[in-house]
Amino acid sequence: RTLATSSKNVHAAGDVIGAPALASTSTEQAQRAVAAMFCEGEGDTDVAQEANHDDALSIGVWTIPEMGYYGLTKDVAEKEGHNVVEGTATFDQCLRGRVFAPDGLLKLVVDADDGRVLGVH
Repeated sequence: RTLATSSKNVHAAGDVIGAPALASTSTEQAQRAVAAMFCEGEGDTDVAQEANHDDALSIGVWTIPEMGYYGLTKDVAEKEGHNVVEGTATFDQCLRGRVFAPDGLLKLVVDADDGRVLGVH
């Protein structure tokens, strides 16, 4: 997405376009919008590709403990044809996790063929 609005030469990013209201996501959206604003033609293909990519953006929920996700779940990745391997780590394996969220869990969804991380939950 280029984050262009229906008004000519106006782009939007961050909280004004709705969820997720997350600083890192808003920064990524702003970078995409600026790249799209200054992409003038075919000679700017790198800028255009960067501005128009449809990669997923991270989501955070400020609870105790915190919660967040990025990308595909194992089921969705498999339905899309990926050869998936899934790994988990419990939060009690690190000091902060033992203190604040001993029951927490991190799950990585990875493409077994190329090692690309498809999802983090």
